[in-house]
Amino acid sequence: MTVDLLARLEKSREAYDAVNQRSERLIKTAERREKKHAEKLAEVEARRAEEVHIAEEIQGKIAEAKTAKEDLRSKIAEIADCESAKSLSNVD
Repeated sequence: MTVDLLARLEKSREAYDAVNQRSERLIKTAERREKKHAEKLAEVEARRAEEVHIAEEIQGKIAEAKTAKEDLRSKIAEIADCESAKSLSNVD
């Protein structure tokens, strides 16, 4: 009976060790996946920050272009007004 109990104990140990090794492999796999996910997330966040920066620069350039456009329109209107005034004064 003692031999039977020792054999059962040894089989239980072997089964426990096998389950324990599998658990450790699963934990390591999960840790590697989590690390890869964190790295990928960091890359995505960095890319997103860069895109936001680029978008802000573009918005600034658009605002500058609109201002320049308005300035040109004002200057064209001034020139047109001056030309109109000159032609009216020449008519008189």
